[in-house]
Amino acid sequence: MLDGNSFLTYGLEFAPAIVTVLAAALGAWIVWRLVRSALGLFFRKAEERPEPAAYSIIHERREPMLGPVVEPSRPSSATIPDAADVLALKASIDALTRQIASLENRLLPALETLGSPDLAAPAKRDSVAPKTPLAS
Repeated sequence: MLDGNSFLTYGLEFAPAIVTVLAAALGAWIVWRLVRSALGLFFRKAEERPEPAAYSIIHERREPMLGPVVEPSRPSSATIPDAADVLALKASIDALTRQIASLENRLLPALETLGSPDLAAPAKRDSVAPKTPLAS
């Protein structure tokens, strides 16, 4: 049976052999990669070879940016809205303001029953209803 001391003794005896095996495996791997890349240069088709310009763009060194990253500006593909879109937007905004006003009117009696004069008195605002009706 192996105890701690004998295990350490065997490890120290085989350490040079282990290092030699690892160095040989590393050397074989490096030779394999060199042979494979050398043969690949001769037997690869022209279409499969990487372009030097594309390769250098990927691996070129860039200076770090200290500020926020700014994306390169792209031309906007948004179109200018026509009159129908603008009128529909105005109508939806007016409908929302009417809904908000009706909700305030419904909540006003509930706030008055709470007895808080600050909450019950709504702030004076301009008229939220449109002055002229929109044609749909």
